[in-house]
Amino acid sequence: MNNSDDVNQSITGENNTQIYSGNDTITAIGECSMAAGRDIIIQSGINPKKYAELLVQKKLLEEQLIKLNEEKNKNRRKEFAGVAINLAEKMRLSAHIDFSPRKLNQLGNAAQLSGSLDIAEGYYNQALRKSRNDGDRRQEADSINNLASVKTLKGELEKAEEMYHQNLIFYKEIEHQQGESGTLNNLGNIAYYRGEFNKAECLYRESLTIERDLGLQSHEANTLNNLGDVERVKNNLDRAESYYYQSLAIKKEIGNQAGEATSMSNLGLIAATRDKFDEAERIFEDSLALRILIGDKSGQAWDYRNLGSSAAQRNDIDRAARLFEKSLRLFKEVGNRRGEMHALRDLGDIENKRSNVEEAQRLIEESLSIQKEIKYGYEDELL
Repeated sequence: MNNSDDVNQSITGENNTQIYSGNDTITAIGECSMAAGRDIIIQSGINPKKYAELLVQKKLLEEQLIKLNEEKNKNRRKEFAGVAINLAEKMRLSAHIDFSPRKLNQLGNAAQLSGSLDIAEGYYNQALRKSRNDGDRRQEADSINNLASVKTLKGELEKAEEMYHQNLIFYKEIEHQQGESGTLNNLGNIAYYRGEFNKAECLYRESLTIERDLGLQSHEANTLNNLGDVERVKNNLDRAESYYYQSLAIKKEIGNQAGEATSMSNLGLIAATRDKFDEAERIFEDSLALRILIGDKSGQAWDYRNLGSSAAQRNDIDRAARLFEKSLRLFKEVGNRRGEMHALRDLGDIENKRSNVEEAQRLIEESLSIQKEIKYGYEDELL
């Protein structure tokens, strides 16, 4: 699936899992931070020096979350997220700080953005316990959704699916349509990962209807990309292309450069499937340039992979190998195990073409090991 902006790329990227911070997705991670008086409570009865130190840390944490919310460059956002988590962990260890469930969800989102899934899961679990103790069903649901997003990234699809279904019932009960649409999309992503494309399409269409009713353009663009991915996998290229162009138009309109690059890259895949390799490579290069500009390393890795695939189809084996190696290095750098799995298999195929059978076998076995580790669903694609 295709959105590199917040945990949906197809073969070119990550699925767009909706992550909640209050009412908002991770793209609005800092918007609730102005309510700091309610969200971060410094306990009374501590010495003035410690109290002053915690006040300074509290202010710095809020500033980092606001910067994170306002920053467009993905590398800078990741930096701000990392600083925020370091501050929060230092404050939490003082034993004199109490974070609200909403703030814990925000910190979990920041940890997830920085690539620290275990830390994110810890914050989400704390948020879940506190929201249940407080009787705050809305924050409880957001915490469950966020936990499910971590489970999805870890490959624990059955557990994630169970959580999303639990929340879908709740969101319908309280008529929280944005939560409902995001959860439907997440369930569609899980179906897609498993290769259940008809089921995924139905879930995406349900989500799209709600998003259009609510005017959620960013979410609508992501879902259109998801529908394009389904049609492309089914080899309905004209329909896939139509969805990608619709998504691209919205992302340009709202200034979502990461999403724009994703839609462009998907259009490049359509051109490559039609054997229009010059057109495909031009599109991939344009997408790559945009992703370099905004600091999207995961997206760059997918574009290098796409360019490598195009070179391989032209039988330019040495160039393909160089591009796949760049892709693999970036996937490892950002901790994208699914991308790493694909890049290793790509390099294994190259070594097969070079008749380096032992090296090809080693690379493919490493790819399959990751596939098993993350419980990736497309066994027929790799085996």
